[in-house]
Amino acid sequence: MKLRLEDIIDLEYFISIDDDLESKAEIESLALRDRDIFSQCKNDIHSPKDLLLSWLLIRKQQFFKHTQKETAPVLPGTVFTRFYRAMACLMVLLGGVIGITTVYSFLAYYGTHPINVMVFMSVFVALPFVLFFVAFIVGLKTFIAGGYKKNNLHSPVLISLITAFFLNGVPKILKKIKISLFERSIDGIEYIAQVYDTRKEEFAPLFFWPLYILTSVFALGFSAGALAGTFFKVLVTDMAFGWQSTLVTGSQTVYDMVSVMAFPWSKILAEGVGWPGLEQIEGSRIVLKDGIQAMATPDLVSWWPFLCMAVIFYALIPRVFLILSSIWARHYQVSCFDVEKPRFNQLILRMQSPVLDINSPKESVKKPLEKLGAIQPTPPSDTALKKKMPGNKACLLISRTAYGEDAEKKMIQYIKTVLFLDVTRVISVCHDYEMDSDGFDDILTSGIDQVILAYEVWQPPIRGVLFYIRQIRLFLPEKISLCVMLTQDAGQDDLSVDKEDINFKIWEKAIAGLGYPDICLMRVM
Repeated sequence: MKLRLEDIIDLEYFISIDDDLESKAEIESLALRDRDIFSQCKNDIHSPKDLLLSWLLIRKQQFFKHTQKETAPVLPGTVFTRFYRAMACLMVLLGGVIGITTVYSFLAYYGTHPINVMVFMSVFVALPFVLFFVAFIVGLKTFIAGGYKKNNLHSPVLISLITAFFLNGVPKILKKIKISLFERSIDGIEYIAQVYDTRKEEFAPLFFWPLYILTSVFALGFSAGALAGTFFKVLVTDMAFGWQSTLVTGSQTVYDMVSVMAFPWSKILAEGVGWPGLEQIEGSRIVLKDGIQAMATPDLVSWWPFLCMAVIFYALIPRVFLILSSIWARHYQVSCFDVEKPRFNQLILRMQSPVLDINSPKESVKKPLEKLGAIQPTPPSDTALKKKMPGNKACLLISRTAYGEDAEKKMIQYIKTVLFLDVTRVISVCHDYEMDSDGFDDILTSGIDQVILAYEVWQPPIRGVLFYIRQIRLFLPEKISLCVMLTQDAGQDDLSVDKEDINFKIWEKAIAGLGYPDICLMRVM
């Protein structure tokens, strides 16, 4: 299955909907629902990515089945695709209008002085080619670096402006317009902006290429407009072109430069047709004291085919190449999106794991799914597929000075029944990395798939604690995910944390500020 950017956006959206569920009944229903989805698609999947896309497809069907088409909100991924296409059309149109307007004002000819081809080449050929080269270097560096990152590459100004307009300006404009056609899309755009702001390090590489393409689309529209305006101006008016330069004084030098530039189309159009010959260049040289009367008309009009072909080969074709290569880079970046993240692994494990009774803290009993209309949970029979799926072995890092034996058992049971992870190792920590690091060495050789750090939500995320979390993340290999699990005061019977808890919101900002998208923050529900 092919992964698209809109699929990633919608996948995040549906996972966020599941994260907003509060009641135990709703949380229990997630396991039943996802197990049923897995039973429908398990025979057609070959990787975790296929499984997530199959889950997304069925979730979309369920979503639209239980909502009325007239009132159903447009999914954020669809909103992004629609508005991106609209922005692309707008950039082409805007660039074309600016290109036509600029070339028309430049080619204003009153019959007294020929239009200087040197200036025309500088504005409509040399400048677009230089900008193309700069954009190509930026794109190449970004691709080699694996995507745009704030700390190693500055976003081009135009891309920053487009990002601000698309994610922040558009929702404000649509709210003021108050058209029913747009009202269903506002929430989707606001959700995309929220995801981009909260996980910029993760989503910036995905959004960079679409916005990067828009800048090239604008430049393409400008050059196309300039070419169309020039050709139309030559077609309907009597134009005269000449050249003059203080630095270049010889016609032979200009002829050599023109011949080199005309090489790409020299096999199509001959000298005198595709570019002016030496005699025509000499005859179109502008000498201020002589005026235009001494110049021959064939020499004055011999430049326009060269100018049009130069715009095509040095402004239009490079931009087309850049757009096509950027589209390929965008697809490649999306295909490399890491689906082995904690939030995705939790979903995959929930789909494959037997349904456990969350209301029974002392024992985990498998529910008879036949009575519930679901298929008996059996793991995939494909051994190769099993190896690709995320493991379910977890290591719990817990402070035994804060959490008693009962609280520790509750945490282990919660991790098993809600996260579908088997806690195979428990390490007592004191939240000092130098003192705890000796106990972390066994994690690397014990087959652990996820490390969970239990912490009380009321304790503020001070700098020392955040440094401790960051050091653990740097110590662990990429294949082992790190999750910070927040609980209420360890002495309470109920360890659950409300989503609107002010302390939890502070922790969310603090963890997001670390700049590590693979550090997962969760709460006991």
